[in-house]
Amino acid sequence: MNYNVDSLINLITETVREILNKSHIIPITELQNAANKSAAASSSSKNQSSENTVIMQLLNKKVIVEQDIKTALQKNVECIEIMKTAIITPAAVDFAKSKKIKLIKK
Repeated sequence: MNYNVDSLINLITETVREILNKSHIIPITELQNAANKSAAASSSSKNQSSENTVIMQLLNKKVIVEQDIKTALQKNVECIEIMKTAIITPAAVDFAKSKKIKLIKK
């Protein structure tokens, strides 16, 4: 069988829901609320890796400035993906380091 990550996550989620619902550990309304929150989070403009690291993509920006890092910080971003050729101002680098925000060139 050939599964992608999303279909595996959905399969696991449905299996866990069934088990919890049958055992009455968590009421079904709480499961639905959790599922709704999860769906809303996955549809946001921020991406999340499997380790729940919040990632922002700035792949269309040629110059990364301190304000870009501040905006990411306000959105609780831990990692910013930028173009390999992007220019990063020294102030942006310093601010990112001070706030422990990783800059990844793609």
